[in-house]
Amino acid sequence: MRKVFIFFISILTIFLFVGCVEKEDPFEKAYNELTIEGDLNSVVEDLDLPKAVLGYQVSWQSSNTKVVTELGYVFRQEVDISLTLYAYITDGVKTRSKEFKITVIHKEKDSNGEDNQDEVLMAEAIASISLPPEAISDLDLATNYQEVVISWQSDNEDVITNQGVVARGSTDKTVTLTATFTYKTLEEIKTYQVKVLKVEYVPDDYAGYYEAASGKTGRELKLALHSIISGHTTYSYSSLRTYLRETDEDPNNPDNMILMYTGVSYPKNGSTQAWNREHTWPKSHGGFGDSPSAGTDMHHLRPTVVNVNSDRGNLDFDEGGVKVESALGYGEGSSFCYRITGVSFEPRDEVKGDIARMMFYMATRYDGGDGCPTDLELNDKVGNGSTPYLGKLSTLLKWHEEDPVDDFERKRNDVIYSYQENRNPFVDHPEFVYSIWGTKDNLKPLFKSNSDYSFIYTLLKPTYYIEEGEKDEKII
Repeated sequence: MRKVFIFFISILTIFLFVGCVEKEDPFEKAYNELTIEGDLNSVVEDLDLPKAVLGYQVSWQSSNTKVVTELGYVFRQEVDISLTLYAYITDGVKTRSKEFKITVIHKEKDSNGEDNQDEVLMAEAIASISLPPEAISDLDLATNYQEVVISWQSDNEDVITNQGVVARGSTDKTVTLTATFTYKTLEEIKTYQVKVLKVEYVPDDYAGYYEAASGKTGRELKLALHSIISGHTTYSYSSLRTYLRETDEDPNNPDNMILMYTGVSYPKNGSTQAWNREHTWPKSHGGFGDSPSAGTDMHHLRPTVVNVNSDRGNLDFDEGGVKVESALGYGEGSSFCYRITGVSFEPRDEVKGDIARMMFYMATRYDGGDGCPTDLELNDKVGNGSTPYLGKLSTLLKWHEEDPVDDFERKRNDVIYSYQENRNPFVDHPEFVYSIWGTKDNLKPLFKSNSDYSFIYTLLKPTYYIEEGEKDEKII
């Protein structure tokens, strides 16, 4: 019994000891491992300054950039020079600094006891190059310094050419530029990194466009927006292949367009058998077919991969299911679509908010007249079949919140406005959504838009009731 007791005490002691051992903070570990390789008391070559340690970003500052730059380039002087390099490591919230004392040894003398003038000139040429860390315009890439020839090589000429021409896109891009310095028998290679900042899209001011909706909320706001965006210029269904190539143009490649559900950048002149025109609000949920206005309204018509469009069918929008395979794959870095057969369809994350705002537009634009035989409305259910309702409202509100309006969506709204002469108000004013439908956790009673009846739905059941009008019946 005594042995058992001693064994139990030993095991308990081990557990207590292990439990008391403090786990090392990964940020603290990165800070401790941050160092500069080599003999810092006798520096004669460029330093390899780490830009990251264990995934934490590191930046540098030199107390004497004429001798050692913040990129680690070393320029030896007539005498030994001592200086300090400051490292700043961050986890995105807090930043810690670390100092490194270094000594750069003086330049060598040639056999005559005089400075090697060729090396001096080369060092001056390298020191003359200073590129900005960020760029929004063309770079001035020097091709010579006195007799030193400088050539440049970009690792991404689509963003910065070898001549320094900058092409901005919809995302920030970091480019590495390699400079080769040549003089007589000497050659030095240096690299520079430049971040090309994305184009900040600035839409026109359409404040006057929504003047009739000023000060209105809820049902009154929805009715006012309906009047503002109705009666737009319409086009034939066959012509939409031309217009969608422009509305959904790839901001990084004007020869391509983005296929909505998959994020694939597809050539505008590619096979029309590979993509088609998706009615994001299904035709069967309103009976409008391919006819103007609802059937050809560019605000909800999008280019998509044929088989993905087919898999979506007329399903309501919600989350969950099995991954939808695409005949053209998915775009680089894109998430995937999912489907619960016969129940619901979940688009990729990158366009969930876009789709939600298109659905809010359709439920506001069409009330049973002007090119749509039925009043289109959103409800908080799936499995709406071929009724003029579409769900799931709480999910669409969630997507509207999680995927806010971006520059692609704003530009698309502007392009459509140039043709149809109406806008999607929920792209210009995302706050209108909450005033009309509430939030995903607090849905507002919904009034139908048409002039014959006003409907509301209960929050507990996805069943519609007539509140006022000539009839007295329940509509499922």
